[in-house]
Amino acid sequence: MTRFTIYLCFLLYSFSTNAQFDYSIDFVTGVDRNEVSSGLSSGEYTPTYSYRTGINLNYKFTNHFFLKTGLRFAVLKTKHEIDNLRWSSEIGPNGWMPDPTLPRSIESIVNRRCIELPLHVRYQFGKGRLSGFTEIGISPHIYLNTQNVNSTNLETVVSTIDETEFGTRRFVNAFVFSVGVNYAITSKLQLFAQPVFRKYQEFIPNSPMEGAQTNFGLEFGIRRGFGFGGNEDI
Repeated sequence: MTRFTIYLCFLLYSFSTNAQFDYSIDFVTGVDRNEVSSGLSSGEYTPTYSYRTGINLNYKFTNHFFLKTGLRFAVLKTKHEIDNLRWSSEIGPNGWMPDPTLPRSIESIVNRRCIELPLHVRYQFGKGRLSGFTEIGISPHIYLNTQNVNSTNLETVVSTIDETEFGTRRFVNAFVFSVGVNYAITSKLQLFAQPVFRKYQEFIPNSPMEGAQTNFGLEFGIRRGFGFGGNEDI
């Protein structure tokens, strides 16, 4: 909670002290590939795909440096699978006798829904219609809830829970690094695309089952500048 309060104070300070600066707004969406480390002795976590969408607010400090913040909705997805299950109740005097009422495989999908509050520094380079940029920073995430999808070869059960009741963090930080390219449609309107790398804190502290999550994303968006001159980058 303390980190989140510091973040909000810094954000408000930036808005108030830089109101005279040029700024731009992004509408952005993206697809993420999620990987998670595991200490499980059975089954495995497999890479999954999810999404995030929202808006960014960019403040221009110099011709090359920008501060980016914003508000996004993000889904962080994990999937754990166990196959070829056998149950002790199926083992009798004559060996293994499969019971058709028992599942042979289990797939557990966890969709953690979060609000992302990026705080990044962007360095932009190049002139003309095409320009490049690189970004680095942190992205605090506020955990909202979890949709669990538990499937077997017999049935699928979907439920929504609040994992903070079981030790999951309400606030999780992510380190973020990305590179990208802008395409200027007009002096105040750009398209952009960027591959993004994110490394998260563990959602469940010191969990022997689920480790830290790594995220590789690809984001696309459109940027509208306000207060910029005709030859300035937005």
